[in-house]
Amino acid sequence: MAVTVAVLTSHPGLLPCQLARLSPQVHLHPASTRFSTVGIGSAADDVLLLRRYAAADAPRTLAEPAFAEVAGALVYRAELLSPSASAEDTGQPLRLGRWLFVQQGALEAWPQVQAWVESELPPHLLTQLGARTLAAAAFSLFLKGRRALERGEGEVSAPDAARLLSQVARALAQRAAAEGAAHAARLLLLATDARSLVAARLGAVGVHFRLLEGSRECSRCQLGPSTRGREAAVRAHQQSRAVVVATAPEPGAHWLELKDGQALAVGPSLQPEVL
Repeated sequence: MAVTVAVLTSHPGLLPCQLARLSPQVHLHPASTRFSTVGIGSAADDVLLLRRYAAADAPRTLAEPAFAEVAGALVYRAELLSPSASAEDTGQPLRLGRWLFVQQGALEAWPQVQAWVESELPPHLLTQLGARTLAAAAFSLFLKGRRALERGEGEVSAPDAARLLSQVARALAQRAAAEGAAHAARLLLLATDARSLVAARLGAVGVHFRLLEGSRECSRCQLGPSTRGREAAVRAHQQSRAVVVATAPEPGAHWLELKDGQALAVGPSLQPEVL
């Protein structure tokens, strides 16, 4: 079992504050989860940063200094790789262009599906990403689909990108079934470019999301109801919003489940839309 957390924020400078607020609600390392590597990707001003940690060095909560960077979007991934796998080659999140991407779950008949995906990819994607893993295959198909939408419609909206992600998940599942898979696919696909955040679920892979509204209080910045002389900082915190997607949140009324077959679209307005 892997752990995935993704955040899109309206105020990149306040992302560390929002993550500190979320820390008690989001489990980075649930007790039942074993992991060998952690990847943290962040996107700010069209620059993607990606850091990888061995299990012993990985941050334990969202309030730690590892999450203190300014960014419009952040993707966290903890996973258990096989002893022969390289985190640099197969670890997630993946990045290409202005996109960060994560896949979680399982798909049977992989060698046959892999060969099919490779036959569907244009040369540049086959070279840059290919289908060396299920995550790379799904990411490649998503980027291929986006390129087609951009040529036909120009700017691709968050709902259109979310629908495309669902189509990728279904195409992979249908191909696996056609190749003789004995069990249904379990897929969570997620992508962000700091302008939008999209996710799609297919099958039995749990994922929840929530909208984090602004607050006048911030323990990280030492802001509270009686704060004086820092009205601009209080106002910025109050106006900030974020949408969070997590596979292991603390159960609570603010978290909504993304159900089997649904997709989530979050655009610049930071208003989650379930499709």
